Amino acid sequence: MSQTALGQRVGVSRGMIAYYESCPKKPTLEFIEKVAAAFDVSVNDLVGSGGERKRRPGPASRIEQLAEELTKLPRNKQRLIVQMLEGFLHAS
Repeated sequence: MSQTALGQRVGVSRGMIAYYESCPKKPTLEFIEKVAAAFDVSVNDLVGSGGERKRRPGPASRIEQLAEELTKLPRNKQRLIVQMLEGFLHAS
């Protein structure tokens, strides 16, 4: 969606959209609510403040266990494993 189209949907100028995209100043809550409404999502979905993805209670999954073990390896071994995983994932 273009800045102009979004501006029209939330009732502000294209310049205001560009300002919020490039400025470190945070938009007002009212503006955030309007943008969320324009995309038909909640404010939490828009700003990502819903916290981490919820998982079912119970023991950690095998992938979570392996990730924990990976953090205990020396950096050079971590990099090697990450490269292998990335190669595998990109080949899929």
